[in-house]
Amino acid sequence: MKTNFKRLALWGAAGYVVLLVLLLVVERSDPSASITTVSDAFWYSIVTLSTVGYGDLYPVTVVGRIIGFCFVLMSLGVLSFIVGAAVSFLTGQMFTALQLRTARNKQWFVFDEVNSSSLALAKDLIGHYPDSVMLFPLAQSDAVTIDGSLCYYPGTIAQAVEDKTDACSLFFMGAESENANYKSALAALPLGFPVYCCTAQVPVACPEGLTLFNRFDCCAQEYWRTLALDKNESTVLLVGDGDYARQLLERGLLVNVFGSDHRVSYHVFGNWNEFRRNHPQLAATLSIDDENPAMDCLFFHDAPWNEDGTLLRNADRIILCCDEDEADLDSLRQLRQYFPTQGKIHLRAIGDIPGETVFGTNEKIYTSDLIMRGELAQTARMMHQIYVDGSNGQAAPWEDLSEFLQQSNIAAADHLLTKIRILLEDDGITSVNRETCAAAYKRYCQVRAEKCNELRYMEHLRWMRFHSLYNWGYSPVRDNAVRLHPMMRPFEELSLTEQAKDDYAWELLGKIADRM
Repeated sequence: MKTNFKRLALWGAAGYVVLLVLLLVVERSDPSASITTVSDAFWYSIVTLSTVGYGDLYPVTVVGRIIGFCFVLMSLGVLSFIVGAAVSFLTGQMFTALQLRTARNKQWFVFDEVNSSSLALAKDLIGHYPDSVMLFPLAQSDAVTIDGSLCYYPGTIAQAVEDKTDACSLFFMGAESENANYKSALAALPLGFPVYCCTAQVPVACPEGLTLFNRFDCCAQEYWRTLALDKNESTVLLVGDGDYARQLLERGLLVNVFGSDHRVSYHVFGNWNEFRRNHPQLAATLSIDDENPAMDCLFFHDAPWNEDGTLLRNADRIILCCDEDEADLDSLRQLRQYFPTQGKIHLRAIGDIPGETVFGTNEKIYTSDLIMRGELAQTARMMHQIYVDGSNGQAAPWEDLSEFLQQSNIAAADHLLTKIRILLEDDGITSVNRETCAAAYKRYCQVRAEKCNELRYMEHLRWMRFHSLYNWGYSPVRDNAVRLHPMMRPFEELSLTEQAKDDYAWELLGKIADRM
């Protein structure tokens, strides 16, 4: 578009110069001519093109009058251009271009489309970066109702940021099930800015500079961080069998590892056959479909969720987490109307509902911390760097770790919040920071002699739970290729030296506090 406009402008300027020179040549040849100099010809053309028509200068030759008529015709185009430019400025296009020029030194957040998720993220970003600029596609600008520092860009993202050199992040917030969204994000990587893409794609290796996220994982992170199980909750029901339910269960199994004093039984309803096929090794750390007071339990129910009224009544927590809001709302209506319950009821929905505990709303899951992998990723990297520093450079840096090892570090970082809550006996803590880590480590130093084996057992169980979720099994000899590990056995079967290795996970709290 820009190239065509420049080419048209150049041709127009060239035509104007040719007409101006021709006018001067033909008028000079007539003794009665009033247009005899370059300045005369230029003045006459300007007066004619602007439609003012003073009459002080005029052509007297036939050719000169034809050229004058051409200027009159050209004046219509000039007038249209002036009116169009004024309208364009008033409607924001030229004003936007001016805004972008004057805001080059600010932080930019550029979105590929306008939708409820991109608007929710933009609101959160404005709260964290009040002097930043939010850029949305110009064609969809009438859909934007967000308050704050907004601009709209014409054309493509690449055209919008072509003169931007730093402090810019790109967000592709289209439907995560579409390959086009992921491909667009990959195509934007050569621009040199951090790229964040909402997608369900699971690449073998994520290119540097690209961060992938999806609403299901963000929802699960937000849920277990802000609505943690308290020490009195042991029976949890998940009503749903889609992506939300699967992510909530997987993350819950990894986060809610409390040790021997707090066992949790999960009951899930619907079609979980694929989940069971994908996780055959979970039985190493969970009792599957069988009540076992010595282990956490996982029950798969083929019957409808509302068939067992006793289970509903005795549940400590019921999580309504279908992929469709209508299904969750219908389940909530039935629960409230027909079943006595004593536990908490949590509803997943895209918007708040008065009087209900709602999670997974756009405003809660589309945040800079969850999408840009803030607190959790930084903590995981910090934990690994502490390990690297303690290995005298023998351990590989974060960037060289496999996807599995990175996820292992992230899972360990995710469980830090559980460790802090247990040590400080406060289920309301929602953040891993210097103060909470320092306080938890101080408490650990006070109780480790008394609770040494209990804490070691908890960490070993957490480690085994993560590995069993990815189908690691036991072998006396470690073999990463077929996912076998000598530590994949019950805690009581480990040697004292092997058991003592789990102290490191608790001592990390102090090291993290020192580095934060």
